[in-house]
Amino acid sequence: MELQAGGALERFGGEIGELVLSNAASGSTSTGYNLKLWNGNTNACTIGKITDSTKSKSLTVQDLLKTNHAKCELYGEKDGTWSIVDKSAKIVDLTGYTTYKVQFPECVHQCADDSNPVCSVCHKDLYTKITAKAADGTTKTAYFTEDSALENGYVEAIQTLNGWSAEGYTDATLMPLCDVHNNSGGIGIASVTLTGKLAVDGGEHLIYSTTVAAGADVTFKTGQFYHITVNGKASFVGGTYLGLVTAAAGAEAVFSGGAYQYLEVEDGGAAVVKNSAAFGEDVKVTKGTLTVEGGSFGAAVDVEGDGTMNVNGGSFTGTGLDKVSYRGGAKGTISGGSFADLYLYSSGTAWLAGGSFTKLSTASSGVLSSLLADGAAYYDQRGSAISGSGVSELNNVTVKTHTHTVDEQTGICSVCQSRWRPP
Repeated sequence: MELQAGGALERFGGEIGELVLSNAASGSTSTGYNLKLWNGNTNACTIGKITDSTKSKSLTVQDLLKTNHAKCELYGEKDGTWSIVDKSAKIVDLTGYTTYKVQFPECVHQCADDSNPVCSVCHKDLYTKITAKAADGTTKTAYFTEDSALENGYVEAIQTLNGWSAEGYTDATLMPLCDVHNNSGGIGIASVTLTGKLAVDGGEHLIYSTTVAAGADVTFKTGQFYHITVNGKASFVGGTYLGLVTAAAGAEAVFSGGAYQYLEVEDGGAAVVKNSAAFGEDVKVTKGTLTVEGGSFGAAVDVEGDGTMNVNGGSFTGTGLDKVSYRGGAKGTISGGSFADLYLYSSGTAWLAGGSFTKLSTASSGVLSSLLADGAAYYDQRGSAISGSGVSELNNVTVKTHTHTVDEQTGICSVCQSRWRPP
């Protein structure tokens, strides 16, 4: 049987007496051979002899296999024993073998139904699935098992995805097919470190501990997660988060959807909350910046120390111990959003340029008026400006910009009580 360069041969059983490898047909520039002679992990078509009939006589085993999966091997039989033929060996130098077969040393896992993640070839449980899109729109897929080479398949899967991305594939997606254990039971590994550019689409499955590495760019679509630490870029568009999400050093985290418990911004990290993202437990900003453009917060939000929180939207419904507070030198600007209970420690902590407040309080009287941004004033529910804001607490007020009404004698605006001089 002759196989020209650029040609394809698929056969899953039987025997080929001689396989002759020749140059491409006249006028063709094709190279390489698309040879598929395996079926699963046990059956393979055998070849009695392989002959290099190309002009150069320089074909190697690697040339024969290079268009196939990286783990594909040429096996040769000598004295009844099968062994892998070195890929650098020239075809013309192959001697002493009575027959050959092309086969994978490991199963190339297949699955007809991801809801029942069992390999249809070797019948092992599948832990992870990965997919990516080629330039022609086709999807490349691979599955990994518990006994994959690196950490139950997760590391190997992520490394494979990164390799596909480097080859030009897009939409790289990691899909856990089972729950990852929490050190006290279950299967898989306790933690996953995500590298490269990829998406996580876990469905209803749980990953206990996840780290987004520095330099990574990860999109969380679906899944359940306990603890996540972000040191790179992360976009959270969906999913359920049962523990703490930390935006740490190097983090660029954007939360636009999903249900969360706790969030911490620390070590210079940055986070943005918008759209429908919902936080049900405490949020803390100690060193870094949290920008709130939307979303909802149902418990305490504490901004302290070197933390900054800028708000131009969103809903904060916590009260009492669950109020929003700026303290210990924290800074920020509030230009929108609704607050059930906002506490500002002192002047200069946060500038108020907008927003609505059921309760707004400070540590001491006379501070509230000094927290207004230039051109802003407090308004009551009737829409009237509140002139006497030199108090420690206001209720049911909004902050809006206004035109200064200045007393010519004192230079004080009768609306916001600030001293102002016309240009």
